[in-house]
Amino acid sequence: MSFIRYKKFGNQEYAYEVTSYWDPDRKKPRQKQKYLGVVVDKEKGIFRMKRKVQSRNAEKLILDFGDVFLLHEYMKKKSLSRFLKDFFGDNADTLLSLVCYRLCYASAMQYAKTWYDGSFSRFLFEKANVSSQRVSDFFIRIGDEYLLRDFFQQYIPLFTDAKEGVIIDSTALPNQIRFPFNAWGYNDGGIDKQIRFLFVIDKKNDLPLFFRYLPGNVVDVSSLNVTIEELKQCNVTNSYILLDAGFFSEDNIKGLRGEEIDFLTRLPSSRKIYKKLVKAEVKDLECFDNAVSPMYEILMDFVGRLLHQDPHLYALIQANFEMGEIHESFLTVANRLYELVSAGEVEAFMEEMREAKKHFGDAETERAMTDSDRVIEERLKYRRER
Repeated sequence: MSFIRYKKFGNQEYAYEVTSYWDPDRKKPRQKQKYLGVVVDKEKGIFRMKRKVQSRNAEKLILDFGDVFLLHEYMKKKSLSRFLKDFFGDNADTLLSLVCYRLCYASAMQYAKTWYDGSFSRFLFEKANVSSQRVSDFFIRIGDEYLLRDFFQQYIPLFTDAKEGVIIDSTALPNQIRFPFNAWGYNDGGIDKQIRFLFVIDKKNDLPLFFRYLPGNVVDVSSLNVTIEELKQCNVTNSYILLDAGFFSEDNIKGLRGEEIDFLTRLPSSRKIYKKLVKAEVKDLECFDNAVSPMYEILMDFVGRLLHQDPHLYALIQANFEMGEIHESFLTVANRLYELVSAGEVEAFMEEMREAKKHFGDAETERAMTDSDRVIEERLKYRRER
């Protein structure tokens, strides 16, 4: 048995066909309803169904091209794509397409498939499977600890030797996801639920060497020795390490010295030795020389040299009949640069500088750069010895 039920939402009235039936499982009568549409004429039983908007098929010919093509050619040139295909096999296309997606748009992974369908990556990475559920499964596979270690052991020898040292840093990644490593930890002056992301970079070429994730409640200082040992397993023998202040501790410093590894780190201001050094050196730290660039000092020395000599000599030089044209050119250019700076015309100012460089010539400006570097080095040496 069926009848029509009307429901009103706001100013709009809707009609539903309600059918009664017997539920054998629950052993009682129940109802099911079917949507009929918006009421047009209740007496005549006329209803209007809203037309569903048909989703457009994926564009087949009009695709985003330049961004993905540039990344693809760069990875090809660096042999990175070939390495990833050799290492990940059939999963390489999925990885490469997601890398391009992340670099180009940095949006949620659930939209990767929409991006992929409208991008040239669909032809570059034909085997990619970037549907939302498959992306989740893919991340689970490549997050395997054994796979990561194998990856770094093969990646590092091919792309870098790290002979000139490494940079080690870590950052907190606050989040609310369900993850075993997610824990409460200190971050930017507050407490938050987070994981710690530690990464190692080649100091010479800025290429990433290694990364690992840590529980959010693990402090940086306790992770240094393990990181150094893991780098050794990847055949990275460090001669120099640049560290963030969070890795500073007496044990870590002794460990680095024991391994004969040179290092540079920022001394935390909470340390007693920091306060002793500041107290002992504060006079020199606040010295005017430390606030002035050596190049400015050299220019001021020449100004002082001119002022110290007989002004009559320079008056005669400037009064020379040929100097009038030079004065006029100087004032014209000075006023022009002043107008550009006042108007905020940065690009135009840069163009004036480029034109001046053309007048000198590349060879002359390069020679001047080399010679002035020697002068500045001598000035710095003099400052240290003074």
